[in-house]
Amino acid sequence: MLYLTPNELFEALYERKHTQTDIDLSYCVMNGAYLLGTNFTEADLTGSQLRNANLHGAIFAYANLTKTDLRDSDLTRITLTNANLDYANLRGVDLKGSHCKNAIFKSANLQLADMRWGDFEGADFTGADLRGVDFSGANLKNAIFLRADLTCAKLTYACLEGANLTLSTLNEANLTAANLSDAVFEYASITNAIFTEAYLDYADFRNTDISKAIVNILPC
Repeated sequence: MLYLTPNELFEALYERKHTQTDIDLSYCVMNGAYLLGTNFTEADLTGSQLRNANLHGAIFAYANLTKTDLRDSDLTRITLTNANLDYANLRGVDLKGSHCKNAIFKSANLQLADMRWGDFEGADFTGADLRGVDFSGANLKNAIFLRADLTCAKLTYACLEGANLTLSTLNEANLTAANLSDAVFEYASITNAIFTEAYLDYADFRNTDISKAIVNILPC
């Protein structure tokens, strides 16, 4: 692990800005860093530690955040477009209003994360731990939740149009008034999941036991 002082981090970012070179911050320790609006586009932060950091409005487009530790950090209004967060630890992070289109969260830990009103269109959450996450009002159109654990997740008023939730776990999840048009729930576990007033046009529940779910379809 490389421990960076604030001055060392500033110098690395300054050099990147003026030389247009890629920045390598892999396996660096930056816990508690104050980096509002910082541009990390295409940066390599593999395995880095950014716990309890303030990254409000920061830009991580196309960045590599594989196995990065971001627990309890402020990621509000952050940009993670096309970023790779495979196996990242994002437990308890605040991602409200974030821009995460096509971001990859495969096998990431997002337990209890606040992801309200974020844009996660096309994001890949395959195998991710999303227990207790709050996706209220989020855009999850065409997102992938293959084998993801969404137990007790809140998805009220979220848009999951065309989302793939095959083999996902949605026990006790709240999908009240969510848009689930064309979503795929094949082989999903939805015990006590709430679908009250959800839009379910052309949703696919093949091979899924819906008898224990709470379903009240919103009339067309």
